Amino acid sequence: MGLEHLASYCRLLNMGSPFEPMEEPQEQFCGRLIRITTQKMKLQNGKEVTFEKAERSPGVRILVTDESRMLMTKEWRTENNDWDYRLPGGKVCDSLDEYVQAMQNDMDELAKNAAKKELEEETSLNLPIESFEQIHHSVCGATIVWDLYYFLVKLPKDEVKELDSITTHEGEETHPQWLSFEEVKKLCVDGNVKEDRTVSVVLRFLASKS
Repeated sequence: MGLEHLASYCRLLNMGSPFEPMEEPQEQFCGRLIRITTQKMKLQNGKEVTFEKAERSPGVRILVTDESRMLMTKEWRTENNDWDYRLPGGKVCDSLDEYVQAMQNDMDELAKNAAKKELEEETSLNLPIESFEQIHHSVCGATIVWDLYYFLVKLPKDEVKELDSITTHEGEETHPQWLSFEEVKKLCVDGNVKEDRTVSVVLRFLASKS
C-alpha cells in the first residue's frame, strides 16, 4: 500500500459520522404500533437533507434447544397468506406509548422479560429468567427501525416434553414442534422459515453445532 493510499485509509478509520443533526426528530404520524419521524441533517459538504424514519417496538425470538433439537412453532401468517415455521417470540411492547416510555430504560432487560412472557404464551413453557441468554441483536435498517432480540435457552433432554397447540389471547394459533437440527436446517434452506433475519441467526447457530 502506497503512502497516499495509507493516509487515505487512516483518514477513513478516524472519520466520525458524516451526518450532523440540526434538530430533534419531529413526529409526523403516530399510530397504535408505528410512528414516523423526520429529522434535518447537515452533511460534511454543507448540504442539508431531511431523513424520514418509521419506528415500532422491537421484537424477541427464542431459540429453545436440547442437544439435538430445536423448538419451532407452525402458525398462519397473514403477511404471507401461508403457514410459516417460526421461532417462538413476539413484541417487547404491545403499544407505541409503552415503547416510547420503555426507550428510557434498559431495552436488553425489557427484551429478556418479554422473551420469557412470549415463550410461555406460545408454547406453555414457563422457564426461569436466568435461562435466557441474549445471542444476537438484529437491526432492520436506517429508515425502518424494528430491532429483533434473539435469545438462546438450553434445556436438558430430560426436561423436554411434547407441547400442545395453543390459541393466544390475540387469537393466533401456534403449533409448537420439536424438530431435529437437520430438519430445521432444511426448513430454512427450502424457504419454509420465511422470516429472513431469523433464517440467518438459526443457520449461524446450527453451523456452530456442527
